[in-house]
Amino acid sequence: APTSPPPGGTPPAPPPVNPTPVSTTAPAPPGPPLKAEVDLLKLMQPESSGHQSSWKRDGTDVVCEVYSGPCPRLLVPFAPPEEYDIVGSMIPQANNLHWTIGLVVAGRNVLIGFNEFQTGLEGVDGKAWQDGANPSFFGNHLFGKDEPTEVSIAVRKGRVFAAINGRPTVDFVGEANRIAALTPDWAAAPGQLFVGGQTGTRFTKLVVGPPTLKLPALPSPVNVAAAFDKDRNAVEGEFTSGRGEILVNGLPNKWSRLSFDVPRTSEYD
Repeated sequence: APTSPPPGGTPPAPPPVNPTPVSTTAPAPPGPPLKAEVDLLKLMQPESSGHQSSWKRDGTDVVCEVYSGPCPRLLVPFAPPEEYDIVGSMIPQANNLHWTIGLVVAGRNVLIGFNEFQTGLEGVDGKAWQDGANPSFFGNHLFGKDEPTEVSIAVRKGRVFAAINGRPTVDFVGEANRIAALTPDWAAAPGQLFVGGQTGTRFTKLVVGPPTLKLPALPSPVNVAAAFDKDRNAVEGEFTSGRGEILVNGLPNKWSRLSFDVPRTSEYD
């Protein structure tokens, strides 16, 4: 019978990704728009739909009893529409437990991964979700053993957002083809949802509903030239401004530097 890795053993490797962020699989058609929430736990068949893992139903909860490979997951027979929200609750019954929620973005199977200190959207620009170079990566303490953990996920056209216990974590804004579609060993049924986790992953709630979650506003463009103030922004060199423009009065063998206080984001133009 499969057993979990010994305590202190090496956690499963992150799920494999395609070498480029462009999928070779045709997008799956979306499901119809949702008018109300759907209880995904009720749709699951834990005794028969686990892959590289064994799951069971414990009352109304769904629990991973043991995992036996790098891609432990449980299929959810539901095809979401193009835009939707997922709200769930999970209790990690082990330390630094790894778990995932499989999504469908623009007809492509993708996932958000979680552990005690990291989360991210798998495959953005070909980077694993735990990779600090992944633009969606978020690193901080997120939850601990036996702590009820609330997750909210919003899938929108051009945006995937997630929050843990009300704290924004993942916020990817960009074209869907930047997200590498999951390889067959991870992709559930095309266009359908799934969950994943190591031994002790206990889902106590998982619902999908219409896109009603209010997301943080995206930063607005900042015209730094129009906001230029010589005393505040000039660090080194000589500058003059007028009509919304900045003139650099270059001096021989001298650097000219400006500094602006603008909202910080993980990506910018």
